[in-house]
Order: sequence, then structure tokens, then C-alpha cells
Amino acid sequence: MAESVLAGKPDERWLAFCSSVEELNAFRRPQVLRKYQADLLGCGSFAVISPNTGKKVSVARSMMLADRIAYLMPGESRSWLVTGPTRFGYPLWELITETDSSRRLLGQADALPTELSRPEIETLATLQAERESVPARRATLLVGDANFAHHLWNELAGLDEWLAGAADEDLSSLSIAAKAEPLGPLEWIFPRLSAASKLSAGGKKFRSRLGSAPIVTRVGSSLVTTRLRHRIKAVSEERADPAATHSARQTLQSSWPRIWMSVRLGSRTADNLEEFLFETVCQILLAYPDAAVIFDGFSFPYAFFDDPRTMNMRKEFADRSAAVGLFIGQLRERIRRELGEAASSKLCSVSGQSLFDAIDLGRYCDYYVCHAGTLQHKIAWIHNIPGLIHLPLNTASRAAWHATQVEDGIVPDMLPEGLSVPTDPPASGRNQDRNFNYRISDVKKAAACVINSMQAHLTPPAAGR
Repeated sequence: MAESVLAGKPDERWLAFCSSVEELNAFRRPQVLRKYQADLLGCGSFAVISPNTGKKVSVARSMMLADRIAYLMPGESRSWLVTGPTRFGYPLWELITETDSSRRLLGQADALPTELSRPEIETLATLQAERESVPARRATLLVGDANFAHHLWNELAGLDEWLAGAADEDLSSLSIAAKAEPLGPLEWIFPRLSAASKLSAGGKKFRSRLGSAPIVTRVGSSLVTTRLRHRIKAVSEERADPAATHSARQTLQSSWPRIWMSVRLGSRTADNLEEFLFETVCQILLAYPDAAVIFDGFSFPYAFFDDPRTMNMRKEFADRSAAVGLFIGQLRERIRRELGEAASSKLCSVSGQSLFDAIDLGRYCDYYVCHAGTLQHKIAWIHNIPGLIHLPLNTASRAAWHATQVEDGIVPDMLPEGLSVPTDPPASGRNQDRNFNYRISDVKKAAACVINSMQAHLTPPAAGR
């Protein structure tokens, strides 16, 4: 481990330091809540072996670097432990030393998540040495990813795990800085958090108060637990708008099977998505005359147009929602022209509604056909039903990955190799193959694969359901 983070032969002090970081990064339960995070929430500090002295030091100060947290390690040669990516549950990821601004990866880290500029590294030096001796009674909890899937996957399970063992007095002295709450106020999901204090959302005052907190932590996870899924389903059922979902619920409740089908435009999608979805719907209705299809494309986070934290995202999200809504409307009209009113009456949409509406309607569905990624997570990571995903390159390991992010998850089916072919690289410059656009090479064969998968997974309901 140490050889990968330090050039030359590592000494015993460095090895002891790396070992202590590994222990701090360990999850309290598999994939849920890292030890250093639990320590910070429990007493406002964590202990680590200094790589300079080989002695244990207490870390009780932090500084925010954009979305990452730098923890000050006291000592003559000042250095910082800096957290890593959201998707890994915010591990202690790298060590930055003030004297030479060197950056050393830690543990299983294999890449620097972002480059820190020289001004950012110099900003770390503003933590004055005298502040080190004033311990915080408790860390401020920073929570909230604007992407609901990361919020669910990388934060909420960790918070749930900590709350399971937290005493009432722990809650009453806890301060929470919520950058985003796409699934609604945290206290709706975890009622015990009503006893904690929350920093006002958004604006310079929020950032200033967060920046002045002695020590800040996130709670990390890389698993959607069964208990958390039940919580999210219950909150969504309670908070969904019955009027907004009435028509779709009526269609779904009188049909079988009910298929959730995703629409994604622009990036990380099939260039011939309309042809694939049209052919798939046609074959589904031929094989299952009583089937219904619900199209999902874009869901708005809770209170999106009223929450000051969402101000800079509103135009982009509204434009995306309008484009997806237009696409779904045109697809439904094409199916009406080709198959008639009876077929089009079995098609409905939840796109453009709230996350609560979408999640609640998902509980009526039996199967999904989704893009890999957030659109699949919205249905399968919460309701855990069978389905099929499509993406640029289909491999068994990718399918298995989706299931292992959910406690007792179901492995999705995939299109056979060669039926989806990568085309354009992403405009964002993130050139991993999963971010490419792709083309369904034979939409009839791909749709037939969907039917075969449905027949393998679905059992007709008992008579009189």
C-alpha cells in the first residue's frame, strides 16, 4: 500500500500512518459509515498516527475546499488529510504537505479526484496553529448532494447507520449544514433529526457559517440499504401529489405487466433512442396486450422552484424537462398513429413531476427498461424490481455492479454484446466508455431481448387480482 503513495522505500512511521488511515476509512458495517466520520460525530475529533513522528495526534480542525474537506494534522511540518470522491463515501484520500505542497495518495486511492490549485493549497495555511488547541465538542455534519442518487447511495445510508446508535443528547447538540435535500427535508426521512439544529440554506451566510465551523464531516456510504429503501418509499407515498399521479395510477392499477421505461436525451444515451423505444413498446403490447408503459425522463427534486439552493440549476433543469416532455409526447403520438387509441391509452408519463411522484408510481411497476445510471437507480435502487439496462458497452460485471450497490439487489439484464455500439464521446470530456453515446445496432433484436427478459422474470398475477 505505502509503496504506491510514497516514492522510495517507506519508513516505519509512514507505514504506521497509512495503517491508521486505513483503519479510519474502514466502514462501521459493510459499505456504510466510515470510522473517522463516526468518531467526528461522536466527539469532534479523530486520532491518526503522524507520518513525521510516528506518534498519535488528534485531528480536530478542518477547512472546506469546494466540495472536499481538508483535515489539519497538528505538528511542526503541517499537513492535511483531504477527503475523496462522493461515490466512495468520502474516504480520507490524500495527504497534502504545506512545506512542499506535495500530494500523496493514500490506501486504495488510484487517482487524484481533482487538481488543487496553488491558491487553494495556500488557503489551507490560513488555519492558524493556535486554533489547533481548541477542540470542537462536536463536528458539523455537511450533507446534501444535488443528485438524488448520490444523496441516497453515498450519504443517507451512512446517516441512518449513525442515527441507529446515537443518543438523544447527540442529536440535540448536532449542527447540520444541508447543501441540498432532493428527497425532501432530512427530518422527513429521519424524524429524530428534528432535534438537531440546521444552518440556513444557501447564500453567502450559509457558506460563511460552514467555513467557520471548527471541524466538518460528511457521512459516507456506497450502499443503498433495505432499511433506507423502506424509509424513502414510505416518505414518497406520503408526500406524492395524488392529483398529479391519479391518471397514471389508474392506468397502472388496471394493467399487467407495468413497465417503467426511461428517456434520456443529449448525452449517455442511444442516438436512435426513439426507434428503440418505439419498437420495444410495439413488441411489448403485442406480447402482453394488457401491459402499460410509464415513461420516466426527468424528475424535479423536492420544492425545486422554491428552494434557494437550486437557483443556479433552475433554467437548465426546466429546459431538460421540457425537451424530454416533448420527446415523450411525440413518441406517444407516433404509437397512437401506428397502433391506435387503445394502445396509446396504455402509455403514461411521470416525467416533469417531482421525485416523490416518480418514486411512488414506481411501486406499481413490475419491470423496467432503463439507461444505466441515475434513471435506473430511481426505480431499481428503491423498488428492487427486475429489468434491463442499456449502455455503450454491455458486460456482466457492469450488470453485477448495479445490483451490489443495493442491499439484496437484483442483477439487471443487458442487451447482448454488439447490440449497442459506442458512437460519440461525451462533451464533458469524461471519456470513460460509460459516458459515450451509443447506437442500438438492431432495434428489432434489442426489443426481442426485452421480451425474452420479461418472460424469464415475470409471472402473471393470480386470477382476480
